[in-house]
Amino acid sequence: LDELVHPNAALTAAEAASPAAAAPPRGKPRESLAKPTKRRAGGRLAAKSAAAAAAVAAVAAYARLPEGAPRGPLTALPLSRVSGRVSRGATLAAFETLHPDGLAVKPVSWVVGEEGLSMLLGAGTVEERLLRLGFEKRWIERRRAAGEAFRLALFPAEAAEPATWDGIFNVVRETFPEAAPKVLARAGELRALPFAELQARATAGYLRGASYFEVNEAAMAGASEDSRYLSTARLASEQCEGRVEEVRGWLYHVLGLSDLFDGAGSTVLPDGRRGVGEFLIRNRRVADFGEAFAWVELTP
Repeated sequence: LDELVHPNAALTAAEAASPAAAAPPRGKPRESLAKPTKRRAGGRLAAKSAAAAAAVAAVAAYARLPEGAPRGPLTALPLSRVSGRVSRGATLAAFETLHPDGLAVKPVSWVVGEEGLSMLLGAGTVEERLLRLGFEKRWIERRRAAGEAFRLALFPAEAAEPATWDGIFNVVRETFPEAAPKVLARAGELRALPFAELQARATAGYLRGASYFEVNEAAMAGASEDSRYLSTARLASEQCEGRVEEVRGWLYHVLGLSDLFDGAGSTVLPDGRRGVGEFLIRNRRVADFGEAFAWVELTP
């Protein structure tokens, strides 16, 4: 993450695991989400990979400590080297990629950095922590009713887009070129209009009495035969006018911009309080991270 991650500052495996690991210098500019970062092969890459794996392992070990076990301070962990993402699923296949709906349907994933990990590793029930991440209570309840479990993915931090309107529009340009013209044409309105107004327009119009949430929940694995579910293909088609409420529906369904998203770069709690900083990266197979990856069960 640009603000939190510093890929040019390599730690040895021993340093990454040490409580005294030093804060690294400022990082490099944002990389495109559409392509993986290129790295030089050789000994430096091996050392960097080992350091990344050690940092992830240290954070995962802390996260797996049983309730009531002695815990050291969070400041002793290499959190600036690690990103996290809460995912969910009812099958092992759902956890093969960062986002459970897969790479084709969901090419982008939401992640947190040091601030978010500190919150997720801190006190509180799983539901309380999910709410601080910006998840809606009704969504959490539906996931649980469907038999889905929540897990925290831990992996090396990298350059990412902040979850601001500017960041969202950058992701759209890079990752959804077919939808970009209609989305960017409504950028000013999206920034200015409150979600409630856009929802009201959509409900009275193309959603025919439904809400974004209801149409989204009827979809299976990010796909739906319902024409009200605005996939990328539907938004880009000539049949879709691309009104601002339609564009907001596409952002809701495809990019996951819920009712609470306001473009300020951090999660928002249901009571309006600010949560933690959030970012977007490419979705990918967790196997691609090699040893530098861990799933941690989030139990109630």
